[in-house]
Amino acid sequence: FDKFTHNYRAIHNKNLKLTGYSSSYFAERKILEISNQINKKNEPYHILDLGCGDGLCAFFLHNYFPNAYIHGLDISNESIQKAQQRKISRTRFSAYDGKQIPYDDESFNIIMLANMLHHVTGTRNQISILSECYRILKKNGRLFVFEHNPFNPITCHIVKNCPFDKDAVLINHYKMNKMLRYAGFVTKCRFIHFLPAFLHKLEVLEKLSWWAPIGGQYYYTCIKENN
Repeated sequence: FDKFTHNYRAIHNKNLKLTGYSSSYFAERKILEISNQINKKNEPYHILDLGCGDGLCAFFLHNYFPNAYIHGLDISNESIQKAQQRKISRTRFSAYDGKQIPYDDESFNIIMLANMLHHVTGTRNQISILSECYRILKKNGRLFVFEHNPFNPITCHIVKNCPFDKDAVLINHYKMNKMLRYAGFVTKCRFIHFLPAFLHKLEVLEKLSWWAPIGGQYYYTCIKENN
């Protein structure tokens, strides 16, 4: 992603033109979904944004969880430098090797993986990352995994024509569930992004259709139960 860092958002906005929404909208929507499932938003949570890119999601995390300590990790040094320029308070960005996450066991209350796993080659490597998330998540903590839905034709069209998704192999929600459960998580899936922007007034229909596997994206809420 280093070669896309400086114009990543411009490329993304152009690629998303079909939806009528901006790159920023999709980033904030993810944080809104997380926020809706966390009751006490002013707690000093430790939150990890794994695959943080240029730090836009971390920016929204800070807005929705103002007292949290946010950590952003990414394999792209250029992206980390871009994220650091945002100067978000209570936030630290670091590059890592993409394998072992450099934090102690049970370090985080919340972990987010936003459209990252489809860039990881091979099921074994994907499970390894999820197992690392399980290791560093506190008991009763939550992992949120967002991914593109390969059963949605519009999503597939957008991904196919996106320059930085050339290596992407989309993961369907069935396979994702198996991998998450193998890593030890208790899971629940929701589908989002059913409608383009010009139909935003029908948003209530999307909220009622969260169970239907035709949304543009899906996400899993994953709990590390206290055994």
